[in-house]
Amino acid sequence: GENYNARLGDYGFEADQRAREINEQYLQELRSVDRSALGGTSAITYDVLKVSYELGARRNEFPFGGAVTWGVGSPYSVTQISGPHLYLPRLLLTQHPVDSKKNVEAYLSRLGEFSRVFDEVSQSLVSDAAQGVTPPAFAIDGAVTAIRVFTQAAPEENPLVATLKEKMESLDALTPEERGEFAARAGDLVRDVVYPAYARLSATLEGLKEQTGGDAGVWRLGEEGDAFYQLALNSYGADGMTGDEIHELGLSEVARIQGEMDAIFKGMGMTEGSVADRFVALGARPDMVYPNTDEGRAALLAELNEQIKELMAKAPQWFGAIPQQSVEVRRIPVYEQDSAPGGYYTGPSLDGTRPGIYWINLKDTADWPKHTLKTLTFHEAVPGHHFQISLQRAIDDLPLIRNMMGFSEFSEGWALYAEQVAAEMG
Repeated sequence: GENYNARLGDYGFEADQRAREINEQYLQELRSVDRSALGGTSAITYDVLKVSYELGARRNEFPFGGAVTWGVGSPYSVTQISGPHLYLPRLLLTQHPVDSKKNVEAYLSRLGEFSRVFDEVSQSLVSDAAQGVTPPAFAIDGAVTAIRVFTQAAPEENPLVATLKEKMESLDALTPEERGEFAARAGDLVRDVVYPAYARLSATLEGLKEQTGGDAGVWRLGEEGDAFYQLALNSYGADGMTGDEIHELGLSEVARIQGEMDAIFKGMGMTEGSVADRFVALGARPDMVYPNTDEGRAALLAELNEQIKELMAKAPQWFGAIPQQSVEVRRIPVYEQDSAPGGYYTGPSLDGTRPGIYWINLKDTADWPKHTLKTLTFHEAVPGHHFQISLQRAIDDLPLIRNMMGFSEFSEGWALYAEQVAAEMG
């Protein structure tokens, strides 16, 4: 059959239409099933899919941002933290297997598809802009910056080439001559296909800035924006709560948490200034910050690994199931760090051959005073996202779609709760 490792996804108008048709087909098929006749896992799967496909159907009523098979997604095809300009390098650098000559050829084939993908995305951006829908200016600026940083090295020094060369060194199936040939072909593709594709996408984004006003929220889109916002809230578990109601809930939670922090600061002898002032003052102490050097970053990463090691040793006393897949701590690539969040997690492969990865943005180590690191580790790795996602993917009696589905209200809810659990673990 077709080697899907040699292809990239479709992002054009035809792909959007297929997504709409698939969503409609699956939803109709699901509605033909008698829910009352189901039990156990099948009943839960029905409910999960029903919610997901119905959200997708409502999402597909909006003619911007790309159609979906299920869920809601983003109203924009590209932002500072999302889009193929970020996803495709992550795919090739952290997920694509380089374990055979066939998969090296597939890697090169995927490099050759950057042109098609980026042009399809550019067409979608232009089409959305014609309807008055553009990413906010800050999102465009972040995406353009990421593109500039990613393409500033010589083609043969780009991570897409350098990482391939590094991985091929341990591939005994290749001769030295073949490794050299593949590396040269990768460099040529980055120079002739990848970099020009990024340049065209960057030019498209720059052109959109003229149409983007100062506002950032989807309220810019009028009634459609309000409807999309409420749909997005519901997809995160709002259950009908309005944005104003959620804002009030957030304010009350901030007040509660600041009250707890105030008591802790007073216990430390820090009584002057607001909670925010004291938090900043603590983080600015020289003994709380790693040097912003390669050595300082290495020491910070070593501390995170030690935190994970300590928590994993305690985990069997607290959890009935422990992930078999390991978790690695990695620095967010330099080309992403200007627009990337502080940290995030990517899950392991289903077969366990690829670990979970806990990413941290180390552009400036001062962003991560020592007292903040444990919370991030608890949230992103152990017992947060790594436990939840790794265990989900390892359940062998679930339908595959449920192994892979994610719901932010659960995954982020668990990760926040995990911060508290880890603190209780000592």
